Amino acid sequence: ANNRFEQFQTSLKRHAFEIDYTFAINRQNGLLQSVVGNMTCNGGGRANFSASVALVGATAAQSIYYFPKNDLTSTALSSRALDAGSARGYGTLQSMVATELMMDEIAGELKLDPIELRLRNLLPSGGKNTQGAIAAGAIRTREVLERARQHPIWTERAKRKASYEAAHPGQKYGV
Repeated sequence: ANNRFEQFQTSLKRHAFEIDYTFAINRQNGLLQSVVGNMTCNGGGRANFSASVALVGATAAQSIYYFPKNDLTSTALSSRALDAGSARGYGTLQSMVATELMMDEIAGELKLDPIELRLRNLLPSGGKNTQGAIAAGAIRTREVLERARQHPIWTERAKRKASYEAAHPGQKYGV
């Protein structure tokens, strides 16, 4: 009776995404100004929710941030690749990871703490997302980031990285 994990062993893979993002940011105050995103998701040989995955990827591209201006395009492709399906968080995982990596790169370029950059650019409760909708309920990302900023995994990340990488040549540690 251990069938509850069978779906993960035999299910379809996630859609592969190719994403090209351009973020504009005010260098003086670290505030995001706009995002242009073009993404394609490859559904393989079947249209198994591919249109929905592409749509969700574009709508989730902003992650937790406020972009005053945006231009997001997403296309679902059919190809000879393995069939892709829908799984928990489909589309969001692909586009949000790319957004978060962009935020880390921007923080490095601006010499800002990555959490500080995120805090400056959070979509506030009552704020409009990239589709012009307002989320129901309170958005608590500020509270989560404030707590994360004080956690030892974050505060000790440089020391832990150096220690781990010295003990594991050829491997990388990141937070």
